[in-house]
Amino acid sequence: MKKRVLILGILVILGLALSMFLTTGGSAKQTVSPDTKTGPELKHSLPQPGDSAPDFVLADMEGRSLKLSDLRGKKVLINFWATWCQPCHDEMPELVQKYEEYKDKIAFYGINLTNMEGGNLSEMRNFLQQYHVSYPVLLDKEGRVANQYKIIGIPTTLTIDANGIIVDRFTGSLTETNMERMIQNLLKR
Repeated sequence: MKKRVLILGILVILGLALSMFLTTGGSAKQTVSPDTKTGPELKHSLPQPGDSAPDFVLADMEGRSLKLSDLRGKKVLINFWATWCQPCHDEMPELVQKYEEYKDKIAFYGINLTNMEGGNLSEMRNFLQQYHVSYPVLLDKEGRVANQYKIIGIPTTLTIDANGIIVDRFTGSLTETNMERMIQNLLKR
């Protein structure tokens, strides 16, 4: 049963990735910004730079809740990920390094797509230990927040300014250069 769910999840992600690839003119990695040329249906459906970040409440692995709007006044970086996602593995060491470097200036949060993990918290804990992730990880158990943010591929990273406005959105594994650019754009706000 778990294999079928995993295979179905992978097929859905591959289908969404192909759709994104075709929609973006062949570029699977894309930063969505106000001046990015995308299909009108994609541009208007994604919460994107300049939009208010949709509010949500999620619990962490210990059951403590976090409401995004309670972070107003702080700069925030959110990274949507899953343990089975190889690009999530690829970018995690750099993300952890940036957290250590900027944790006094930016609130980092991981959002695990728990609805696609099969509820395996021990696997998530192993992943977090493997990469020494010390920033808070929130569990999107029903996929509601991923739906609010129109997450069509993972990892997806967003930065949000102190007023709750999305500064940047990037789908795909971030390189050190792209991650630093997003952070610097956020710090300027």
